[in-house]
Amino acid sequence: MHLREQQPNQKQVKLMLLKTYTDLRAWRDLLSLLPELDRKKLLPKETIIATKLKSYAGLLSEAGEHANKKELELVWSEIPRKYRRELHILEVYTREKLKFADTADCEPLLKYAIKHEWDTEIVRLYGLVQGEDPVKQLSFVESLQSGHARDPVLLLTLGRLAMRNSLWGKASAYLKESIQINPMPESYRELAILLEKQGDYSAASSYYQQGLTLATSVMKHDEVKMLEQVEQQEAVTSGARQIV
Repeated sequence: MHLREQQPNQKQVKLMLLKTYTDLRAWRDLLSLLPELDRKKLLPKETIIATKLKSYAGLLSEAGEHANKKELELVWSEIPRKYRRELHILEVYTREKLKFADTADCEPLLKYAIKHEWDTEIVRLYGLVQGEDPVKQLSFVESLQSGHARDPVLLLTLGRLAMRNSLWGKASAYLKESIQINPMPESYRELAILLEKQGDYSAASSYYQQGLTLATSVMKHDEVKMLEQVEQQEAVTSGARQIV
């Protein structure tokens, strides 16, 4: 900031400030700086837009971390409409909104997104939000089967929505098919919850255990992958030092 006061038109100072705001996660300061960088063409248009999206996502996440519903909704209202339709922004907003009781406003937003672009994470979130009409919500997702009948995430979402409509047999069939195609911890969990509702505690316990075992193996796999990435980076760094 001192350098900026001394050299207000210096390009490098502005770019240093951009990096500093990003590292500090100072999202509002970053958003305030971007118009100036855009006017003076110091960054490509694509980079400006990507940084805006990152900043809006950061503000949404912070509001969710603070457990502040009003702050979350305020940030959402400040985001230009054209950016609200970006899948990542919608995903972050919905994920944070799920921390609170009211997710009705997310349902039409997710529905619109799914109609225009298939994205499995958006489909997954659609099964978690509670719209105003659970029957219509299930009917919409069932209409997607013609093009994605074997999609395990779609089947998981169908299972969740069928459960919400108390269609136990249909929900069980969807969840079991999802597990058969691609076992996921959350599919096992939903099926266990369903079996508990039906009073089959022994089978529910078995599915909970299978889901937990799978989740643990996934975590271990991710840890190994991270270690491998760190080792690769260290090898590259070591090689660079040897060259120097």
